[in-house]
Amino acid sequence: MAAVEMQVEQVTLDPVLGAPVVILREKGGHRSIPIWVGQLEAGAIVSELRRVPMTRPSSHDLMKELVGRLNGSISHVTVTDLRNGTFFAVVALSTPEGVVDVDSRPSDAIALALRARSPIFVEPDVMERAWCLGQAHGLGVCGDDTASPVLLEVVREGRDGVLEGLTDEDFGKWKM
Repeated sequence: MAAVEMQVEQVTLDPVLGAPVVILREKGGHRSIPIWVGQLEAGAIVSELRRVPMTRPSSHDLMKELVGRLNGSISHVTVTDLRNGTFFAVVALSTPEGVVDVDSRPSDAIALALRARSPIFVEPDVMERAWCLGQAHGLGVCGDDTASPVLLEVVREGRDGVLEGLTDEDFGKWKM
């Protein structure tokens, strides 16, 4: 079975853990999965989604530039596994010698894919193991058994997360 193409639906905050969460939604479908990420990575993802101009390149901008300068491109990224509540991913680099998979944290892979306008995939068995916990407003809320019940309530009720409510000016403090 082929990997499932996803898109970033939203970035929100788990109110119990205080951790940012990226919600990936199946492209053209209804299934979604939450991936908990770090604050800096959430900022990198949100700033790219909002096209916030940076005065200096971020680490993800640097990675994309390095790959391009070495005659490569980011073909796609894939969330490949879910173990003990932790997701794993790879970045597929197209090089003159062929495609090379590079191990990555999903948060970095997603931030890089957004900058490269590359597709984001999730392996079918990961989608199955990230079992569905509820739905609201057509958004399937899925995750493994470590998902926060409060986060699920926030998504079910359609309430915005803290990061979703940030303005472009809020990212000014992160400019370098």
